Amino acid sequence: MSVSVDVESALTYLQTSDPSTGHHLYQHIADIINYTKENGWDEQKAVAELERLSVSLKSSLSAPARLKEVSSLPQLPRSERQHLASLAFTTQTVHNQLRKAEERAVALDGEVQCKVEDVTQLQQLLEQGGVSIGGADSEVSALQLHLSIQRLIQSQAAAEAARPKVAGAGSLALSSARFWGVLRGTSRDYFIVEARRARYPVPPAKPKVLNQDAIDKQKAERKAQKAARQEEKKKLQAAAEARGEDPDEVLTPRPPPGELPAKRIKPIYDKKEPAGVGVNAYIYFVSNSIEAGAPSANAGQSNEWQLLPDADPALITQSRNVRRLLTGELTAPVLGHPKFNGTESDYLRCLVARISASTLISPSGFYTSEESPETGAEMAVPEAEYEAAPTEELLQPAGWVHHRNHLLRQGRNSVWEEPEKDEEEEEEEEEEEEEEPEPEPEEDEEEEPDEPAALLTSVEEDTSKGVSQVWSFRCYPKASNPHAVIVARSMVWPGAFALTRKNRSVCIYVGDGQKYLPNGYTPPAPPKLAVEYQPIINDEDEEEEANLMQEQQDPAPPAEDNEEGEEGEDEEDEDGEEDEDEELDEDEED
Repeated sequence: MSVSVDVESALTYLQTSDPSTGHHLYQHIADIINYTKENGWDEQKAVAELERLSVSLKSSLSAPARLKEVSSLPQLPRSERQHLASLAFTTQTVHNQLRKAEERAVALDGEVQCKVEDVTQLQQLLEQGGVSIGGADSEVSALQLHLSIQRLIQSQAAAEAARPKVAGAGSLALSSARFWGVLRGTSRDYFIVEARRARYPVPPAKPKVLNQDAIDKQKAERKAQKAARQEEKKKLQAAAEARGEDPDEVLTPRPPPGELPAKRIKPIYDKKEPAGVGVNAYIYFVSNSIEAGAPSANAGQSNEWQLLPDADPALITQSRNVRRLLTGELTAPVLGHPKFNGTESDYLRCLVARISASTLISPSGFYTSEESPETGAEMAVPEAEYEAAPTEELLQPAGWVHHRNHLLRQGRNSVWEEPEKDEEEEEEEEEEEEEEPEPEPEEDEEEEPDEPAALLTSVEEDTSKGVSQVWSFRCYPKASNPHAVIVARSMVWPGAFALTRKNRSVCIYVGDGQKYLPNGYTPPAPPKLAVEYQPIINDEDEEEEANLMQEQQDPAPPAEDNEEGEEGEDEEDEDGEEDEDEELDEDEED
């Protein structure tokens, strides 16, 4: 009985674990015995190597396993070893900075939690789908981009915290941010981030008038002219009364016959959609470096994120007729014909708006349509209970929908409507019509109404001139794989991809911003040369209206001093006039 108690107490003692390491003596002895048996040691070798074996096994438990150097393997060149060492150091540095940036972002952005798409996870999905965002090493590039987006969020939150609070001014802080894609340039590329503000400013009740200063100046001039005429009328009435005539019969003086009254300047409205609505529902930041926000090695080069201007409908309409590669300089002019009235930053914003409206798609059911509480506009919101559709359905256009509104011909998501005129403007128009009635407008061909398409329309309805198949669908690696990635590729905008795997869907663009043209690009022809005109008043035909503008005739050659020459000259003049009349008729028909 005492022997069994001693054995149990000895086993308990041997199995007592060290609180610092968790190891016990019983397991250590068992490891020594197992090692000697597995390696076929005899009793003499086991006794001789007991101390060294015990120390070796103990050190292997307390320290991580290390790879043994194999002398038979060839040694890498020095340049490759330096590259691997630099790559390992960069990766570790980026990981540390990313962790610190996320901690600072949580501390800074206490009021608004910004939803950020993880670029590292996006890169893994893109890599499986065969899409690359560029860079020497895709993993390091993705980490640097994610870290750069975090710095952008911090800078916007810090700017919002530093500026004074103004009612209705909106917020600079971001509520969501994602990596939109890359637009290639001839000298430098653009890395683009799509974001939304936490709060947008209150839109004005009436659109802004761009030529308000000119209108106010003309109103002041018209008011002064009217006051001068009234003053002159009073003088004429006083003179008539002095002559014994009826002063009420004196009419208001009219402008001189040769001086035509200036037409009223019509207001030119700013047709941009308000911030947070339509084509300006999102804002876009661009940079030429994936390390934007970090200290630059070149003192003269800025790596900060630059905010693109709001989309202008007039510039979007112009950009449809422009085909030009980007340079990488936001302030560079956009040369070519037809003229683009803006810099490369405006042209870049137009390209982003057109590509987003055409290529941002997702699986059917992934988004649902809801009204935005901030702006009241209809927006696509992720469906919380979305279940991935079968792979066979996602390989067809019917399984995908657009989750961004289409662009209308006028460059907006909503139809532009002229604001109602004030009473003062209506009175001015009536006075102008009394002075000089406007000619009736010519009847133009009726255009089809520009109606906006509904949100979440099917990709099946997409059409493009000269393109039979607008979207191409592929599956990687194969449809039977439960982790397969379905890739939708735009054939109209090469470089636009939409990828989905299980309950995740992403969109990205990596290209030069040029739309596919099936027949090549032909620049539009320049306008016709204008003919010279001179005012001629036709007094002979009193029944017909006077033609104030008639084509100027070229001077006739000097006449000869004989009757035959004069007759020939008259015939030539008549023929020339008839030919010119025929040319005018042809131009009018054209």
